[in-house]
Amino acid sequence: MEFRILVVDDEESLVSTVTEIFFDKGYQVVQALSGEQAVEIFGQKPVDLVLLDLQMPGLSGTDVLRHIRKKAPQTRVVIVTAYPERENEVKPLGYDAFIQKPFAMDNLIRTVDALLTGKDDEELKAVTMPEEMQEASPGEPLADILILEPVKDIAAPIIYFLRHPEPGKHYGAYHFGWATDLQQATTVLFATHPDLVMIDLLTVPDPAVAVKQLMDGPYQPKDYLFYFHKPLPPDRQQVLSALSFKHWEGNPWKEKELETLGELIRKTALEHGLVKR
Repeated sequence: MEFRILVVDDEESLVSTVTEIFFDKGYQVVQALSGEQAVEIFGQKPVDLVLLDLQMPGLSGTDVLRHIRKKAPQTRVVIVTAYPERENEVKPLGYDAFIQKPFAMDNLIRTVDALLTGKDDEELKAVTMPEEMQEASPGEPLADILILEPVKDIAAPIIYFLRHPEPGKHYGAYHFGWATDLQQATTVLFATHPDLVMIDLLTVPDPAVAVKQLMDGPYQPKDYLFYFHKPLPPDRQQVLSALSFKHWEGNPWKEKELETLGELIRKTALEHGLVKR
């Protein structure tokens, strides 16, 4: 998945260099040359990781860190500073890495890659989403979703998008369980009783068997949602002809098409009365 990095430093040349390097590695990179600008940008769109200088005119890096921890504590933060003695000042607030200037760029790259790889895994394997659940307003969709998806690079953007919608858009508050194979999906279905089940009909080895086994289980979700179902071999096409559940044909790497998925899931949840009371 494509991560979003916010680089915060009043050294414009350093910001430009770091931005270019991480942009070339495939990350989205946003720049802030002051603490005030960082707080403004941070409030506009979710950020996965912040590279944060501490010594800046105006709003300090410590103040920015405090804001980040209050608004989005799951965001990774790497402190990059020429003042190592200030480590004790920010330690109570919490950060993920502390790098002293001047630094080796390779070290910074390894640190960021490692932190975001870990964040990716946590996003996919999270069992609860208390902050999203609590923020849902009465009448808003609220559901547990199990996604059967063997391919991590497909599951990641779907889950991430639904958990971090664009500002002003709200598809609902969802708790995801992620299964990479039928055995895991069966276990999760039985143990957690999800409200909705999503199944990738192209990457699941035998979707006909998978669907039948899940539907024959003692617990059934409110609805199933299939995706990546066209074109299908004849044997897999039989799965669709026998079922009347929801279908999504979008591309999980295109934000506009993910919006149609968000709306479909929202509509499905509301149809079944899966809302916050």
